[in-house]
Amino acid sequence: MVYMDKLLKNTDYLEQLDRLEQLEQERQFCRHGLPHLLDTARLIWIRCLEGRRTMDKEMIYLTALLHDLGRIDQYETGTPHPEAGAERAGVLLSAIGYPPERIGKIQEAILGHRGSNSTGDVVELSALLCWADQRSRMCFCCRQREVCNWREDQKNETITD
Repeated sequence: MVYMDKLLKNTDYLEQLDRLEQLEQERQFCRHGLPHLLDTARLIWIRCLEGRRTMDKEMIYLTALLHDLGRIDQYETGTPHPEAGAERAGVLLSAIGYPPERIGKIQEAILGHRGSNSTGDVVELSALLCWADQRSRMCFCCRQREVCNWREDQKNETITD
């Protein structure tokens, strides 16, 4: 996975991950750092394997690794994180030489990962990203469960579906 390796070595990406970690240092709820991003990618990949779906593994990982970077903008300026994340993803993907015709697909999946509508062949990736983003949380054993602002029907009650 050449582009994933390039992303994980990209100075701008690593600086953005560090910035996000700094912004969430005092956050009492689930954080959005690299462990969450990798958990999300792995859950999508497992779901694809289990369902015998044919999706590009590298695109899955890139999408997941980039999907929450917009939280930086959300914290700093109030910009919704899917919008800011799609923009940040485009810049980073271009910087690592990812094929331009595929960048828009990742951006659209990121835009739709909070449950908004995606179109075309991105629908499945966007839906899987939304699902995995939520399923990566361990609400059933979280110390902050009672004060979390997620609705009860959004909280994970188990580690399986």
